[in-house]
Amino acid sequence: PRAARGRAAPAAPRATAGHTRAGPAPATGGGIDLALGQLAVLPNLVAWAGAWLVGPGFAVGEGSTFAPGGSEPGALPAIPLLGALPGDDWTNALTPWVPAGVVALGVVAGVFVWRRLRDVTGTHPDDVVPWSAVVLALAGVALASGLLVGLVSWLAGGAVGPGRLEVVGADALVVGALAAAEIGGGAALAVLWSRLEVLGRRHRDAG
Repeated sequence: PRAARGRAAPAAPRATAGHTRAGPAPATGGGIDLALGQLAVLPNLVAWAGAWLVGPGFAVGEGSTFAPGGSEPGALPAIPLLGALPGDDWTNALTPWVPAGVVALGVVAGVFVWRRLRDVTGTHPDDVVPWSAVVLALAGVALASGLLVGLVSWLAGGAVGPGRLEVVGADALVVGALAAAEIGGGAALAVLWSRLEVLGRRHRDAG
């Protein structure tokens, strides 16, 4: 979180995010500081995971990149928890399709929205929900998703130190916009499919 950034540990070069260096056991005070540093970065990891799933990924230091399409770790802060960051060994032919999982979540949201629309509008199962209600509901899903994900990314980004560490986190605007498009798009697919299903059933009944 932004409030905890001043506690970031100094940068220590590592070849990849998947490798950690063994060293002497820290003194008691140093061990406590290290534990606090890891606790402070844990919420950031959750936010960065969201940015990774959405697609753009994130950075932990200027020039570094962690995204489904590939990772270039560079030098990372000396916090063992950062060893969990995705390295090049995570990248394969399927990882660029990770954002499709976010679209699938949007489809699930769309199914829920369709059911709620029927309840709210009092629409009979054999009737279609008015377009105005559909558009408003889908816009609300997309806007809420984008704002929430973008805000979380903004809170988990920013400078944590001098030099390379002035660039940490994800581009909140890009992540929020893509989250809105992916979740909103998935929800739109589910709602439109349900609406077409009702229209098809009415056509069959009429025939």
